[in-house]
Amino acid sequence: MIALVFGIVGPLLWRHALPLWPWIPAVIFWVWALLAPQSLDPVYQVWMRIGLVLGWINTRLILGIIVVLNKNENSTK
Repeated sequence: MIALVFGIVGPLLWRHALPLWPWIPAVIFWVWALLAPQSLDPVYQVWMRIGLVLGWINTRLILGIIVVLNKNENSTK
C-alpha cells in the first residue's frame, strides 16, 4: 500500500515522473513474506516499537496543542 501511494498516487498528484525506488523494497518484502513469513518477525517487532514511540510522542504533542488552543479560546471569552 505504501509503495502504491508513494510510487503512483503521489507522483501523479505532483506531476512528477513515476519513481522506481518504492517498488524495489516493496517487491523484496513481498517476496520475502511469501517465502519465509516467520523470518520477518524481527522486522515487525522493530517496526511496532517505532510505531509505539511515535504514537506516544504524537499523542502528547496533539493533546498539548489542543489544551493550549482550548485555554486560549476560553481566555478570550
